[in-house]
Formats: sequence, structure tokens, C-alpha cells
Amino acid sequence: MNSADLKSLVDANPDVALKHDYQKRVDESLAYLESDAAQASLRRDAYWPKWNSPWWHMQVLHEMGLGKEIPGVAVDSMLTALNKLPAKFFPIDPEEVEPGWDLARDATCHCAAGSVYAILAGRGVDVDCELPWLRDWFPRYQMADGGLNCDPEAYRVEGECPSSMVGLIAPFEALLYHGGAWSDREIDFLDRGAQFLMDRQLSFGSETKHNAEEAQAAQEWKLLCFPRLYYYDVLRGLRALLIWSERRRKRAPLQRISVVLESLLATCPEGIATCRRLAYAGIGTRFPLQDGRWAQRDWASAYPLLDSISYLGQPSPFLTAHWTHCKQLLRRLVFEPVVLAPPDPKWPGMAGQEGDRLAALLGDNAVKVHHIGSTAIPGICAKPVLDLAPEVRSLEKLDAIQEILKSQGYEYWGEYGLKGRRFCPRVNPEGARVANIHCYVSGSPELHRHLAFRDFMRAFPERASEYEKEKLRARDLHPFDIFAYNEEKDAWIRRAECEALEWKVASP
Repeated sequence: MNSADLKSLVDANPDVALKHDYQKRVDESLAYLESDAAQASLRRDAYWPKWNSPWWHMQVLHEMGLGKEIPGVAVDSMLTALNKLPAKFFPIDPEEVEPGWDLARDATCHCAAGSVYAILAGRGVDVDCELPWLRDWFPRYQMADGGLNCDPEAYRVEGECPSSMVGLIAPFEALLYHGGAWSDREIDFLDRGAQFLMDRQLSFGSETKHNAEEAQAAQEWKLLCFPRLYYYDVLRGLRALLIWSERRRKRAPLQRISVVLESLLATCPEGIATCRRLAYAGIGTRFPLQDGRWAQRDWASAYPLLDSISYLGQPSPFLTAHWTHCKQLLRRLVFEPVVLAPPDPKWPGMAGQEGDRLAALLGDNAVKVHHIGSTAIPGICAKPVLDLAPEVRSLEKLDAIQEILKSQGYEYWGEYGLKGRRFCPRVNPEGARVANIHCYVSGSPELHRHLAFRDFMRAFPERASEYEKEKLRARDLHPFDIFAYNEEKDAWIRRAECEALEWKVASP
């Protein structure tokens, strides 16, 4: 199917918001997490047993978007239990295993590490401070092809790379959604992980002998499931890949995702996504005996909230919300035309209002909110999205109020590819980007570069006119590819920035 056909199908597939009322079951889970029984369970083990124990109640609440309601007593007990793990690493070499360790309980795996990082970070915990050994986990165990595998033997196999989609997805999401400012190593992890997802076209299992069972499991990935817990389906993979594409400003080629798109368009009629698989059904668990020992059984207990949100054939408000989000991202990243609006005399006033709003949120940390980008240059066309650069005294103080910013409609993407920046786009209720907020500390060279370019273009209208012609040329070459559009004009901008910086130095 070509891109025009896929675009028409995405546009014809309505965005839907399903109402739901699981409050009674949610209240039961919250009460359980506050109970003595839950605290006793966490003292015995953070993870086991499946599924009716604190870890899984917290995971389900997090996936429902209710992670902030998790009681503090359960969070504290979880942190204590995780910090008591004897092995705060993934034991690949048998010689790393101490005598008497039970690796199912005394260590953790990649999907568990990613899941709990997301749960705690979503609750507002400073995970990097409370569990300083956890964040480095993700890039440390990435395999040659960008995936991970929760089977230690997979790392000792020679002649093939038996990586796993399930092993990757939770760590990939944890760092992508909750990682804040990424290090160079973490950016490499995310980019290689995204390439792994694209190479597998979001839907294919491993072709290796060691991980041959994943090829069988992959036959069910097009059957959506909720909650996912640590399991994988194609909607989960698509959403993660598209968010990576937006936040890293990199392409997710249509040919790499078209198979999944066609499947989702076929199985989500009228925009409604339905739960078609219970990924957790039939899974065994370890469970505690009265004498303190642990045993294994081939089944695990569910509980009312888990049952109520996962009925087969039931339209899922949570899956539907993820599918709607994917369609919005697709329209913006893959199908949306590059729009350059004529110069609008209202832009400076709109930027001033947005700046006042930001300054009030930033308080005494704000030095000044600068209007930058093409909408700050009089007389030229621009994408109708404001660019503002709040100048702050402390990035640490800014990081500390990210939840406040999020509550006021700003997303918080960390550095977003530029060291020393905090990028906070604002999207309106219809899903359209209305402002790009680039926060810098006073004295930042990047802030100086933005301001020099803006002032240079304002001082020399003929150069601003040349810039407009370059933007139009790039738009005409790449009318439906925002990434290619940006790349096309990048060389011209870099040359102009050098001129602007030299002019700024020479200016009195």
C-alpha cells in the first residue's frame, strides 16, 4: 500500500476517546497497596509472586495513567526492596553469581528494570537518586543489533545475536518517556534501539536459533493486549518508535512501519482498539511457602482490577488512547505537509503572552523569555509555531518544576539532542503544536547563537529575505517530509549563523 493510501486511511480512521469507570477496582488496588499485607509482600520480595502482589498492582495503575496515585508507603517499601537486591546488575557470566544466590529473586532482568523505572519515575520519584544503579542498566546490556535479552545465555552465544523485542521495549520506553536529559551514551542506546525496532518492522521475531521461540511468539504481536505489563504488541512498539522519531527529530521510514499500520487500521474499526489477547494468562509464578521457602507453580492469580480492564473483545479506552496518539503523531511526522504561513503581525504579541505565562511559572528562576525563530523575524514566512527561549538562572531548578510545567500543558523532553537545553513543547487539546520552548541557562552559547541569528536577520532584511527563499526552496523540494525539509535548509542556516556571530562580536 502506498503512502497516499495509508494517509487517507489514517485520516478516515477517527480519533476516539472512550469513557471508562474502573474507580471501584482502582480504589481496591490502592487500598491493598496501603495495607500491611502489601508491605509484608514487598519485604519478602519486590517482584514475586505474579500477578496479585504490589509490583503488578503498581504496574497496572501506571499503565492506566494513575501512577501518581500509588500510595507513598508502597513506593517507599518498593525502593527498600529493590535496594536490598544482592545483584544490582545482570549476571551474564556464571562466575559473577555468588554462592547461594537465587537469580529469579536476588537479581532482576531488563524488562523488570525498565518497568519499575517507569513506574517509580511516573510516580514522581527521583529514581536516579534513589536507585543510582538502575539507569545505567539500559545501555550497559544493549546487544550488537540494538536489542536486549533477559536470558543471560543469549549474551554468551557465538555466531548470532539472539536479541529480544520483549527485552528491549520496557527499557526503551523507560529512558525515552522518563529519562529527562540524556547522556550521549543514552542517546546512542535510544537510536540503536529504534533502529532495532525498525529493522524488525515492529512485528518480526528473532531469526536466531537461540531465540527461535520469539519467532513463534511474534505471531500474536498483532493481537493487542492490555495491560502489557512487560509484554509486547505492535501498538506498543509503534507508539514508542513514533515518540522517539519526534523527540530525536529522526525519521521512522514509512516502509518500516507500513505492515503494522495496515494491521492496526484493519483491526481498529472506527478508531476503537480492542483487547484481543491476555498476555499474562497461563504464566506461572514463584510463591512463598509458610516456612519461608519459595516454590514454583504453573499458574498465577489475577485480581479484580486486572480482570476488569483486560476482557477479551472489550473495547479498551487505554489502547484506543494509544492508537489515537499514534495517529496524531503519524499526521505530524509522516503525513503532515510542511506548512509555511505568511508573516503575521500577531506573532510578537502571541509570543509576549506565552512569555508572560512562562515567566510566571518559572518565578525568580527566570531572567528573560526571548522570542526566537522565524516568527521573531519580521516580514518572512514561518511554520505557525512560536519559538521561545526562556533564559534561566538554574537548569536544576527548572528540572525540579517539570511536573508543574507538565500540569500547565508543557511537555518536558530534556535536552532533546542539544546539550544544556531543556525542550518543552506545548500542544493544544487538538494535538497541534503551538509553541516550542527552548530553555537555556544564562551565558549559554546555544542561547547566544539563537539571539545572534535573530538579531542579524532583523538588522539585515535582505538576508532575512534570502532566508525566506531558502525555506520555500526546502519546502518545495520536501513538501511532506519535515525532517528532510529541516536538513535541506540546515547548511544555509549554519553559514548564516557564523556570519551572525561574527557580526555580533563586531557590533558595538
